[in-house]
Amino acid sequence: MTKIENYKAKFPLLHAIRGVAAMYVVIYHAKFILWSGGTEYLAKYPRSQWLVVDYLKFGIDLFTTAGSEMVMIFFVLSGFFIAMSLQNAKGSFVQRLQQFYVVRIIRIYTPYIASIIIGVAVLLWIRKFAPGLYHADTHREFNNRLITANQNLDFSNFLKALLFLKNGEYIGFNFAYWSLLYEGVFYLIVPFVFLKKQVYLFVSLLLLVSGAFIVNLYHPGHIFMRYLFEYNFYFALGQFIYIYKEQILSKFDGRNYKPILLAVTFGLFILFDGLALAKQHFWSGIIAGISAFCLIVVFLKYEFKKNWFIKAIIKLGEISYSLYLVHLPVLIFMYALIFKYTNELVFYNRKWYVTSILFSIIAGIILYRLVEKPSMNIINQVKKNFKK
Repeated sequence: MTKIENYKAKFPLLHAIRGVAAMYVVIYHAKFILWSGGTEYLAKYPRSQWLVVDYLKFGIDLFTTAGSEMVMIFFVLSGFFIAMSLQNAKGSFVQRLQQFYVVRIIRIYTPYIASIIIGVAVLLWIRKFAPGLYHADTHREFNNRLITANQNLDFSNFLKALLFLKNGEYIGFNFAYWSLLYEGVFYLIVPFVFLKKQVYLFVSLLLLVSGAFIVNLYHPGHIFMRYLFEYNFYFALGQFIYIYKEQILSKFDGRNYKPILLAVTFGLFILFDGLALAKQHFWSGIIAGISAFCLIVVFLKYEFKKNWFIKAIIKLGEISYSLYLVHLPVLIFMYALIFKYTNELVFYNRKWYVTSILFSIIAGIILYRLVEKPSMNIINQVKKNFKK
């Protein structure tokens, strides 16, 4: 087996990282929608009444609060795989450019449009099934944003959604769409910056160093400012890992660093989750990016037995994009269903969000099989046509 073939055999494990990150985001959003944790939970269930098991459960809940940091891991993996795609592309620059954009449009938009339809359908269904949700008088952030999302069900918001933008709230109240805008910006520029890879990587590092001051001091809300001084770095990091993978992996020759790398990754996870709790998202994102670096290295360098856990996360990796796109409409659907039959706006029982997570996974599998997988078959045919 050649080096290239050996690397490609490891790619399902790299996609598994994306799957685990997507699963984490689902849990993070399920808590926001279907379980009132944090201060409200503490007010209803004072710690003076807790047993050891209550502290343990609440501690686990706290360490699933780094949703945006998991998106940084998505960005690193996107940078890695896009670098691979561009490095192996054949033909003239114009031909490579055409193929890249056609493939990206099919890959991103086919499941994306399907998820928009699902999200809008859920909000319209709520108008008939549980209209009280759109008239709820509450201080709760989620409910007030849901009301705004219902008011934003118009054609102009749909048109904005085609550019991953929004009116007030994203179309269908699928606020996970925010990351797709930054992915889109990356896809627009990457074929060009990849022509000067080393320069791009160096400039990306300089921009991140500048961002340490600009983002933390001035908190720019402008999309392209955030991309330049923060998010671009993660895509660049993924490209760096792919371009210099052989040199990086050679640093781990001579002994088995697998346990050390896994231990370091776990420690970094605890660290960036803690920083996320402290709302230090710029720094927690960087730590998350470093943890993605460690995971990519360990999966490329070492073998892993195909036990049930590895097989499960590989399956999650396959459906990760569909799961990411469809989980919020499912969670909102479940919330409306539970509200209808309990007449409660706030839930404190973990069983609701755990159950809804399971339904989100099922919906992710369905969207993958009915929409995303067929779109990938179209992509394979498109690639063959470009080779003719």
